[in-house]
Amino acid sequence: MKTVFILLCITNFIFFCVDKVFAGGIYHNSNQSAEFVRTQNRNASTDVDAVFYNPAGTTKLKDGLYAYLSNQTIIKTYSIKDSTVFPASYNSVQLKREYKGDLNGYIYPDIYVVYKQENWAYFGGFSPLGGGGSAIYSDGLPCFHINAAGQINNELIKGLPASTATGLMAFESEFEASSVYYSAQFGAAYAINKMLSLSFGGRMVYAVNTAKGSLSGIYSTSGVGNVNFLQKFDFEEKGQCYSIIAGINLSPVKEMNIGIRYEYNTDLELTRKTSRDDTGAFSDRVKTNKNLPMVMTIGVSYLLLPELKIEVDLGNYFNEQTDWDGREDMYNHGWETGMALEYTFMTDTKVSIGYLYTKKGNTSRSFSEFSMSQNLHQFALGTTYPVFSNLDMTIGFAYGIYEEEKIDSPSKNINLYGVQKLDQTYWDIGIGLTYKIM
Repeated sequence: MKTVFILLCITNFIFFCVDKVFAGGIYHNSNQSAEFVRTQNRNASTDVDAVFYNPAGTTKLKDGLYAYLSNQTIIKTYSIKDSTVFPASYNSVQLKREYKGDLNGYIYPDIYVVYKQENWAYFGGFSPLGGGGSAIYSDGLPCFHINAAGQINNELIKGLPASTATGLMAFESEFEASSVYYSAQFGAAYAINKMLSLSFGGRMVYAVNTAKGSLSGIYSTSGVGNVNFLQKFDFEEKGQCYSIIAGINLSPVKEMNIGIRYEYNTDLELTRKTSRDDTGAFSDRVKTNKNLPMVMTIGVSYLLLPELKIEVDLGNYFNEQTDWDGREDMYNHGWETGMALEYTFMTDTKVSIGYLYTKKGNTSRSFSEFSMSQNLHQFALGTTYPVFSNLDMTIGFAYGIYEEEKIDSPSKNINLYGVQKLDQTYWDIGIGLTYKIM
C-alpha cells in the first residue's frame, strides 16, 4: 500500500521549527555573545562582541590584540495543542491533545578576534548566525495523524481505494529536525575622529538543515483484514552564501555612543540530498531559496551616571524584500526593540538587567506546525567581572516567553475543523571570556 503523506502539510516544509530559536529575524539569531544574554541589547557595543553587533565600534577599544570566546546552553520546549475530533464515520484513533517537542543545544559558540592600532581596527569572528539546535517531537505532529486518518474518507489520497480502508486502528509518528547556519565574518574599521568611525566587511554562511521522521500504523480494511504500514523519510539540505556588512559608530558627546549596522540581502540556495523517502514528498536534488533578508540595526548607550548606563536597541528585518520561493508574500517585515540597564561597581564589575521584544513578521498565512515563529518577550540578567587584569568573564541568564498563537488545524484538508495552539518557552545560559593578549 502506498500511503501518500505528501498531503501532510510538509509540502511547505522549510525548517521554520528550528530556525527561530531566539530573538532576531526569520533566519537571523541575535544571541551572539554572553554579553547579549545578560543584557539583550548590544547594538551600541564597544567591547569585543562589537565585531558582530557594532563593527565600527571596535575602534573604541584600547590598542592591542583581543580574543573572545563564549558558549551558550539552550533548553527550549515546544507545545502544540489540537482540538480536532474525528467523527464516528472515521473510525479512527483520536489525536493526542498535546504534542510536545524539545530543543536542547549545549554547544553554541561565538569566537571573535580584534586587533586595534591607533585609528584602525581589524576583526574576525565565527558564530552560528541561524538555527543552532535540534527539535525533537517524540509523538510526531498532529498533521501526520490527521492525514493518515484522512485516507479513509478523502478521495484525493491515493493508495488503497477509499472504499477499502474502513478505519485507522493505531498510529504512531516521530519527527526530528535540526538547522544551523555557520558564519565566518571579517572586516576592518577606521576612526575618522573621536566622534565618527566607519566599518566594512563580509560574511560567509554555510547552512546545513536535516530532517527525519517515521510514520506507522494499522488500517482496518474491507475484505483484506488489517494492513500495517511504515514510512520513513531522512534528508538534509546544504548551501552557502556571502554577504556585505557596513557600520557607523557615532559619539556625539562623551556620555553617548550610537552604533549602526547594515547587512545586505544575501542569496542562499539550498540543495536537498535525500537518503530515504517513503512519502514521496522530499525528492532528491531539489533546490530551494532560503535567502537571508537585509538587516538594519541601531543601538544607543548613554551614561545616566558615571556608574549607570542605559542601552536601547532597534532592529529591522526586511522579510518582504527577500526570496523564499514565494513564501515571502506571507510575511511582513520583522523588528525588535529593547532596553537594558548596567551598573558598574567594585572596580569594573558590571551587573545588568535587560528586556527585548521581537516581532517576527508572521501573518495568519505563515503559521503552521512547521512554522512556529511567534513573537517573543525576553528577560535577562547577568554580570561581567575581571578575573585577572587582562581577562574578563561574563555570565548571563535569559528567559524567553513566546506569544501563544492559534491557527486552523491542517485537518481542513479533509473536511475536519480544529484549532491548534502553538506555545514555546526557553532558557539560555551564556558564559564568555574576553582576553587581552597584548
